[in-house]
Amino acid sequence: MDDALDFLQSRPLIGFQMDGSHLSTVLQNMIRQQQQLLHGQRQLLQRVDDLDDNVGDLRRRHEEVARVVEQVSSAVDASFYNDVRVRLQDLEAAMDHVVRDVDVARQTATAAAQDADRAHRGLAPLQEGVQGVARDVEGLARQSAQERRDIARALDELASARTEQDRHVADALRQLQQRADQLARESGVERLRQMLEELSDRTDENFRNVEESARAVDAELNRQGSEIGSIAGELGAADERQRSRFSAFAADMEDKYQALLNAFREYERSATELEEHVAMAGQALARRRRNSPGRSVSGGLR
Repeated sequence: MDDALDFLQSRPLIGFQMDGSHLSTVLQNMIRQQQQLLHGQRQLLQRVDDLDDNVGDLRRRHEEVARVVEQVSSAVDASFYNDVRVRLQDLEAAMDHVVRDVDVARQTATAAAQDADRAHRGLAPLQEGVQGVARDVEGLARQSAQERRDIARALDELASARTEQDRHVADALRQLQQRADQLARESGVERLRQMLEELSDRTDENFRNVEESARAVDAELNRQGSEIGSIAGELGAADERQRSRFSAFAADMEDKYQALLNAFREYERSATELEEHVAMAGQALARRRRNSPGRSVSGGLR
């Protein structure tokens, strides 16, 4: 998700050289990371199942050890036998606790996998929506590019028109100068002043038309930039919320898995110690049988 956010920030949406493929790439990165999260949840669920199987095996071994302890109870010291029984009971209680933790972990992992699967399926309509937005943005970009070309042509035409107008003004001024000279010779000073005022009015009007056209172009460009900026902000906020939820969920599941793994290791250590005690009890029983050759095996077990 970080890669998708960095990619989105590295390609700003404000600008008129943009195409819709940027948005599509960001969404594809989100979908791939969602698929990886779903795969991780399934692996975690498989680990929980394996842990449940291991607990079952240990429970069966515990039952076998308990039967052996009952068989050798008469051949060992009573305090040692009671200590072994207490340890067996503690171990059984610990196994029950581990089983409950495994069940809770399985339920949590199953719910998490279902949530991840639903989130993955929910990205499909989001992808379609973003692709639609991308198509709209591409159309807007093409339209903006066309408008820029039109504006450039219009500005070129305005420049040409202004050049032509300047030429006409120069010609008119030259004609006016010639006319002024003639009027001066004919004492027509008032007529010359009137013609100059008319020329000045026409020139001012032409300049005002050019300025109004330029302001209209600037306003349209600003409006389009604002719309594209709003789209970029909404997509960035949605991506940030999704990334935060995924990070928190992954961290929580990792903590629970580590807690279960530590409990399982502690259980294995206790089981190993118990097996050592049972082995010692068996050795003691064997020594007792060797020391009492006239005693029957069945009588010893009673």
